[in-house]
Amino acid sequence: MPPKLVRANTRARKKKENKAPTRRGWTTVDQEAFLESHKSSFLMHQSQKNLQDFWPSLLNDWFTNFPLGNPTDKDTQEGLTEEQRLERAKTRVQQWYNNHTRVNGGKERQGKRKLLDLRARKQKILPDWQAYSHLYYEERVKPDVDAEWPTRREALKESGQEDTPEMAPLWFRNQVTKRKFGAESDEVKAEVEEYRKQTDQSIEDEGTEELTEAEKEEHHRVHQAKAYQK
Repeated sequence: MPPKLVRANTRARKKKENKAPTRRGWTTVDQEAFLESHKSSFLMHQSQKNLQDFWPSLLNDWFTNFPLGNPTDKDTQEGLTEEQRLERAKTRVQQWYNNHTRVNGGKERQGKRKLLDLRARKQKILPDWQAYSHLYYEERVKPDVDAEWPTRREALKESGQEDTPEMAPLWFRNQVTKRKFGAESDEVKAEVEEYRKQTDQSIEDEGTEELTEAEKEEHHRVHQAKAYQK
């Protein structure tokens, strides 16, 4: 090969190697990571045909981490209301999961189903404080969460934690729920216990030590999803 052509090929190869990778789609790197971390939970709910329990908690955490923000020029041109912008954002998130969880071929689909069945195989009774949240979150827990989080958030910011969400995160909601349940009357606790016995909740018992922290946290989100349905 002539030296001139060799040099041209070398320059083209280096240019291709040095080219920064591009990303397709509308998500940022952080948004993509968030959506990916909840994919296993989406597939589990989808296989059990109860996605109505998945969306409320997922969308609540999505907008906590990624607020809607100000209208874009396109939003203004289309005359979209705040509610319409919110619905469009929800639809975009839901479509992401539909587009990123399709499987090709019966063997791959069957393999995913077996994995989900394995994770949900063993049944455990729902923890008492989570059962309490299912029954009383909106009525007895949420008011305290909404009242206490702003003060706790300011304290966290003063201690150097600037990246604190405006809405109370999962760990704080769980903290308040446990405290409220511990202070409840014996009558309420008896009602919660009865609810636990009557409610068949599937909690992963196998392979959890191999999951990421985000996936482990998602187990808690799954069981609190009903508390955030509107």
